[in-house]
This record gives sequence, C-alpha cells and structure tokens, in this order.
Amino acid sequence: MVTHENEMDEEPVPVDDPDSDEEEEIDVGCIEYDFYVTLFYRILAPGIPASINTNTPDSTGRIVVSWGAPGGNIHDYQLEESRNGGAYANVYTGTSRTKTLTNRNQGSTYRYRVRASAGSHGIYKYGGWRTSSSVSVPTAPPAVGSRVIYIHTDLLGSPVAESNEQGEIEQ
Repeated sequence: MVTHENEMDEEPVPVDDPDSDEEEEIDVGCIEYDFYVTLFYRILAPGIPASINTNTPDSTGRIVVSWGAPGGNIHDYQLEESRNGGAYANVYTGTSRTKTLTNRNQGSTYRYRVRASAGSHGIYKYGGWRTSSSVSVPTAPPAVGSRVIYIHTDLLGSPVAESNEQGEIEQ
C-alpha cells in the first residue's frame, strides 16, 4: 500500500497502487498554493425610463416630476433640471420614481431629464436620458381691485374722511 502524508494528516493516508501488493510508506512532501481569483462580470446598462411627466406648476413654484421604470436592473435614478434653457444640474439621486421640487422661480421655465444606473461596488453603467417638455412657473397674479384707503376719525372715533395711498382726501 502506498500512503501520502502531509502536515494536516496525523496518520499516513493509504493510496491505492495497482502495481504493488505490498504496503509501503512514502513521504512526498506538501506544497502550499495561494489562489487568486479575478472575477469578471458584465454590467448591462439599464434602458431609458419609459416616460417623464410634470404637473402644471402654480405660482408657489411647486413642481412634481415622475417617470416610468426602464427595463433592466436598477441601482438608482438621476434627475436633472434646466432653468430657462441653461445647463442641466442634478436635483435628485435616489431610488424613488417621483420627486417634488419646491420654490422654483416665478416666471422661469424648467425642463427635466432622468436616467437610470445599474451596477454595484462603485462600478455603474447609465442608461439614456428621457427629457420632459418645458413647464413654466407663473407669476403671482396681481391683487384684483385692491387699494389702500386711510380712514380719518374725530376724537370719538367716528369716520370723518377717507384718503388714498397718496394722502389725497376722497369725498
């Protein structure tokens, strides 16, 4: 019988030797190996978001942007905003498909674009952009029919005259 002995085995381990009928002990030694494995995996870029929608903003400057899910695995979304045709700037990165933006400037026009990313461990691929149509934040309407009136009274508090913003007495 042929045996093999190494540092981990306390006793010799029998090894079948088809050419021998005798038992024999052989020290073949032990070699240590370090294995390094490099993993390669392919990250596929997600698709373009299916849609992008905005509400009609009011004069408070509140705009709600929402978008449809693209195909593929998604890590997160990036939403960017352009004001009055300027450069796009990031306004949101996250996993939600809706973002409420507040305090947008009255009289300004905004466009939004969104894309998805896929990946992990610092390695990401991005899908294409989906861009919204332009939305404008209206200016606050002027107060209709408003004016300042000063009421002048006597010593007892009874009204005796009215004047306008310029101090002109009105009859």
